[in-house]
Amino acid sequence: MSESTFFIFFIFLFAVLPCAVAGYYISVKQHRYLISGWDDAKYTDPQQAAALIGNTLMLLSIIIIVFLLLFGFELLSTFFIIYFAMGLMAFLVVSIVYVHKKYRAK
Repeated sequence: MSESTFFIFFIFLFAVLPCAVAGYYISVKQHRYLISGWDDAKYTDPQQAAALIGNTLMLLSIIIIVFLLLFGFELLSTFFIIYFAMGLMAFLVVSIVYVHKKYRAK
């Protein structure tokens, strides 16, 4: 097994699957307790806020899969993947801040 194949498998197993499963459970099944520090009383519409966070996680996993495929076909470098991962974490933080601003109980 080459290093890039191991890298792709490792990222898929420990990043994509947890994001996709957690996003599905948060968004579709409304298991809001999976979100750290979640309290329904803090939000005006907790179902919609949780759905937005869950959808963001599922979108994140899809984007990671696309970039892993591009990396597997050697169309992207390792450094680009590292910078891309930092950008994705910023995207997740921005979506959580957006949910907090839009759905926060006043």
